[in-house]
Order: sequence, then C-alpha cells, then structure tokens
Amino acid sequence: MWVFALWVALAVAVGMLAAKRGRSGGGWFLLSLLVSPLLGVIFLIVSKDLSKDDGLRVACPKCSEKILVTASVCPHCRSNIADDANFAEAVAALKRKPKEDSNNLMIGIGFIVALFVIAKVIDSF
Repeated sequence: MWVFALWVALAVAVGMLAAKRGRSGGGWFLLSLLVSPLLGVIFLIVSKDLSKDDGLRVACPKCSEKILVTASVCPHCRSNIADDANFAEAVAALKRKPKEDSNNLMIGIGFIVALFVIAKVIDSF
C-alpha cells in the first residue's frame, strides 16, 4: 500500500514540476501516474522549459534581436518588418512548434509502451 502512495506522491511532484516549467501539470501528473514518475520526470527534464520562453517573440530578420510577433517595426534597429517574408516565416514556424513538441512526446511515450509490451511478450515465453 505504501508503494502506491509513494507512486501517487511522486506523480504529483512531477505534475507540480511540470506546472513550474510552463507545462500542463494535470497532463504530466496523469502521464506519470500511468507510465512511471521516473519516466515522467525524465521526459519533463528533457523537454523545453516553456516558463522562460513566452512564445511571443522571434528574432528580427535585420538585427537578430528578439521582438514581439505582432511588431511591424523593430524597436532595436527601427527597420520595417511588416512585409518581410523571413519574419512571416519565423512567426509561422513559432506557431507550428508546440505541435512538434507534442508529437515528439507522443513518439517517446509510444516507444516506452512498445518496450513494455515487448518485455511482457518475452517474459511470457
């Protein structure tokens, strides 16, 4: 019984750490509860810390300073970036990024599940 309580407590800790890193605390709690708190914390540490990156800034194509995606003029170099194709491409890439992170996480989870299934099949022989 104490093993189950420890498992849940560690899963809660992973969820709290995830929330601190700008991730979904509830989602990471469930992942850790179902798979393993150890694997959950490993995935969390490997994933990008979203609390430090607000996701609203990209590099200016002229001076490379970080600026808001809604800017039409760079506040650093004063260049007009409203019609710049490189800036528009960088903003579009920024919007695609969270989906790529989610896909990578799902691939990792699928790999772990596949390892568990293979281990069970081998153990049954």
